[in-house]
Amino acid sequence: MSTKEEKLDKLVEGLKTAFGEELESVILYGSAASNEYHSDHSDLNVLVVVKNSRYHKLGRADQIARWWNKTSNPPPLFFTEEEIRSSADVFPIEFSDMQDAHRILFGRDVLADLRIDPTHLRWEVEHELRGKLLSLRSRYVLVAGDVREATTLLAQSLSSFAVLFRHALRLCGKSAALIKAEIFKAAGQEFHFDPAAFLEVLTVRRGEKKLRREDLDTLFEKYFDAVHKVIERIDAL
Repeated sequence: MSTKEEKLDKLVEGLKTAFGEELESVILYGSAASNEYHSDHSDLNVLVVVKNSRYHKLGRADQIARWWNKTSNPPPLFFTEEEIRSSADVFPIEFSDMQDAHRILFGRDVLADLRIDPTHLRWEVEHELRGKLLSLRSRYVLVAGDVREATTLLAQSLSSFAVLFRHALRLCGKSAALIKAEIFKAAGQEFHFDPAAFLEVLTVRRGEKKLRREDLDTLFEKYFDAVHKVIERIDAL
């Protein structure tokens, strides 16, 4: 089985073959570019910057893209440098995350001097928090009482809330950690909620603990309360 680095090396070589001089940069971002990477549940997220994003040009990468798809990692994101700069106002969370945790696999760092407007970041953070809360409520109704399904729901929501809480902290002028446990502790202190529910789900996600049926209602209640408090604070900014 190929290692993480072997997969990335093969992807870069394939992209270089496909695009030649039109390939500007290949950038690994997310948990795989930080100390949060875990081989069992972390994806390899890749940003590919090309000089020309016309469809017939992108089609050159069909073979390496099909191979990459078989590795069960997300498809690379294809941008031109100008598209990155012009879309930073609608994807401020995503590009901020890339800036915070990325590694250059090929070319130059096109993220280094990208400016993220705090106003745009606030809008997206609140929008995403409210959307995730509504989704969590709806899905909770479907899995209430089912320990296995409820555990899966909580574990799957953890990464999204870690990202959003980290950016909420940033908007409040606090340092934004990359380690999930530290994010939840800092958010609990700043937004006045008990982070124990999130920390407990972290241990469940790592396979160190299993939830009990009698724990579910309290755990979800703490989740909902925490998200509400963060939304209220961000809404008031």
